[in-house]
Amino acid sequence: MDADALQEQYKSIFGKYGPRQFLIENGKLYYKREKLPKIHILPISEDRYISLTRYATNYGFETTENNETASVVYTYDVASKIWTKLTRETNNYFLKNE
Repeated sequence: MDADALQEQYKSIFGKYGPRQFLIENGKLYYKREKLPKIHILPISEDRYISLTRYATNYGFETTENNETASVVYTYDVASKIWTKLTRETNNYFLKNE
């Protein structure tokens, strides 16, 4: 993927999702949540990102039936070797604030 396409990908998810914020600074994408430090996240697909400091966590984005963008988190369980998508029930699914 070229740099321009990557920046367009970042711009499509940039913004605030409940307590989560996704920022673009100097061409890089960052994740920030309330009182936690800002972390640099890298794309692993068109809609999933990983932090090099949190390998067991992926940050994902999806479009709802109402055409809204949602931020989701996936966690990796080492014992079962399975990625699990966290849900609204676990307070880890947020719609983009317009």
